[in-house]
Amino acid sequence: MADEQRPWWIRIVSTLVAPSVLLAIHVFPHTYVFIISCVVWFSFFVLLHVKYHVEKHQTALNSMTAVSFIILLLLIESLYMRWFLVGASVFIFFFIAYWSEPRIEHAIHIKEKPLRRMMMMLYVFNVYALFVALFAVHIYFNQLSFALLSIIGGVYAATGAYMIWSLYFKFTFEQLVVWCILVLLSIVEIMWVMKLLPFGYFASAFLLVWLWYIVQLFVRFHLSLTGILWKRQKWFLGVNAFLFFVVLYVIKWI
Repeated sequence: MADEQRPWWIRIVSTLVAPSVLLAIHVFPHTYVFIISCVVWFSFFVLLHVKYHVEKHQTALNSMTAVSFIILLLLIESLYMRWFLVGASVFIFFFIAYWSEPRIEHAIHIKEKPLRRMMMMLYVFNVYALFVALFAVHIYFNQLSFALLSIIGGVYAATGAYMIWSLYFKFTFEQLVVWCILVLLSIVEIMWVMKLLPFGYFASAFLLVWLWYIVQLFVRFHLSLTGILWKRQKWFLGVNAFLFFVVLYVIKWI
C-alpha cells in the first residue's frame, strides 16, 4: 500500500507511541507495566505491517530501534540520560515514520544519500544496543552460556549488516548469505575476546560495534562496482587501528 493510501494518523501515532511507552516504563518501574507497554508497542508494529502494509524493512527498523531504546533505558543509570532517551525517541521514530523509505530500486537521488546514512547509523545504534545487552547479561547472569550470547550477537550483527547493505544494493538474501555468515562468525569470535577484557558492558559493546562497522563497511565496498580501493582505504584502516588501540588503553581509566 502506498504511503498516500495509508491513514494520515499512522505516522503521527508511530512518532508518539515511542515516548509514551518509554515514559511509562521509566515513571512506573513495575514488571506488569513493562510487559504491557512492550506488548502494546510491538503489537502496534505488527498491526501496521499486517493491516496497513508497512514495508518489512521499516517494520524491522521500528522493532530493532524499539528494542534498543528499551535496553538502554533499563541499563543506563543516569536519570538525565534516561529522560534524554525518552525525548530522543520522538525524533528517531519521527524520522523512521517519515523518511525511512529511500527508493533503492531507482538511481540514488542526492537528497536520499543523507537519509541512507542516517538509517545506517540507526542500524549501527541498534547493533550497539544489543551488544550492550548481551555483555550486561553476561556480567549479571554469568551462569548463562556465553556461547549462546555470542551466537545471538553474531546473528543480530549479521542482520544489521544485511539491512545496511540492502540500503545500497538490490541483492537478494541468497546472494548475501555468505557475507552474512562471515559477519556472524567474525562477531562470535571477537565477542569471545572482548569478554576477557576488564571493561564494562558499554565499553565492550562500543569496541565491538566499532570492529563490526569496519567489517560490514568493507564488505559493502567489496560489493560495490568499484570494489575496495586499497590505496585510499589503507589510511582509513591505519587511522582506525591507531584510534582503536588508543581508546583500548584509555577506556580502562573511564
